[in-house]
Amino acid sequence: MREHFRVVWNVAQDAARGGFWKEARPIGADVNEHVTTLLGVLVGGDGRLTDPELELFNDLFSEVLGGRQTFPVLRALLNERVAQKPELTARPPAFFEAILRMDTAARTTTARNVVLSLQEIGREAAALDGDIGRGELAALTDYILMLREATKPTEAAPETTPAQTPAETLEALQAKLHRLVGLEAVKRRVDTLVNMIRVRQLRKQHELPVTPISLHMVFNGNPGTGKTTVARLMAGIFRALGVVAKGQLVEVDRADLVAGYVGQTSLKVNERVEAALGGVLFIDEAYALVAGRGESDFGYEAVDVLVKAMEDHRDDFIVIAAGYPDKMREFIDSNPGLRSRFAIFIEFADYRADELLLILERMVEDHGYTLTEAATTRARQLFTGLVDRKSESFANARDVRNVFERALDHHANRLAKIPEPSRTELMSLEPGDLTEAPG
Repeated sequence: MREHFRVVWNVAQDAARGGFWKEARPIGADVNEHVTTLLGVLVGGDGRLTDPELELFNDLFSEVLGGRQTFPVLRALLNERVAQKPELTARPPAFFEAILRMDTAARTTTARNVVLSLQEIGREAAALDGDIGRGELAALTDYILMLREATKPTEAAPETTPAQTPAETLEALQAKLHRLVGLEAVKRRVDTLVNMIRVRQLRKQHELPVTPISLHMVFNGNPGTGKTTVARLMAGIFRALGVVAKGQLVEVDRADLVAGYVGQTSLKVNERVEAALGGVLFIDEAYALVAGRGESDFGYEAVDVLVKAMEDHRDDFIVIAAGYPDKMREFIDSNPGLRSRFAIFIEFADYRADELLLILERMVEDHGYTLTEAATTRARQLFTGLVDRKSESFANARDVRNVFERALDHHANRLAKIPEPSRTELMSLEPGDLTEAPG
């Protein structure tokens, strides 16, 4: 459940970072409110909220709720959400529309992954009491059908949008890559790969021999280092070069590939591979398929099926596996077929403090805020401390996002005490708004 919520959350954050979020409040607040409404309708819709059910609800969904809640608070919250059932299926939530706008602009289909994750969240919520009733099933079905209907214009966009020349599209995508903060080694590696592919294509045109290559890739890096963002750009770059036909990116993790019953895992893997044909299959935290698990775990079955698919469809799609550097070695070594198929390894270094500050400045500007000079100094000190300490929870750009969203909360509370704040006050973030930890 938490994995699926993180998919929804992370894609929504990507949409906000791309400038597709148009609301005043943080996009994360909209995600939390909407998912809580979905949970309330599916858990509290039957009118029977037992203490064991609420306890399990607290265990599963405390991340969405911002922490564990008392039973009276949970009952009141869920009952309040049940009343919002008509709104749940009336139209897609604002964060989902932002994702659709991002998909249209980037010619991606991430909204479909979000729908799948929301569907799994809904299934877990509906079955919380041990059984999915007809009412819950009908509500979940209507909800998912509404979201799928909303994705249809986005899915049709690549066919209805006038085609650009590959050179123009490639230049635009490479420009987007080079506008990203930091990642200098990644940019150089991608540029070299693009040049190599273009030279191979020219050699073929002149009937010169070319050496067979595998374009399946491994992205090694810690959380928040831009692996997903670059994977999306790579899908477009491969399409622009004619390496893949469509260029969609299908994002998955262990929960999307591994089932708990014999025979179900292969079906899940093949389903995701089918969705990725003509594009890129991006496996986030790929090491989770095998890391620390016995060979009887279904994760090994998923790897076996994936290796076979990479052979059966070797000209139809590209796999990008991503995760922590040390753990990814265990993943690659788990199957001899992986070692022979993954030939491109790209290292994503942690961001420096000055790069984290630049990411924050871009976020602030994109959302119509400004940092005072003192706030900039405070941010530099904060990020320098984060980088110097670099604990296990250090999350690079995700930490920047958390700092920014907490700053908006502090800013809002501060301005609530001012009867008529000026335009400058509405935009300016002060040093006190920037905190490293919640509070």
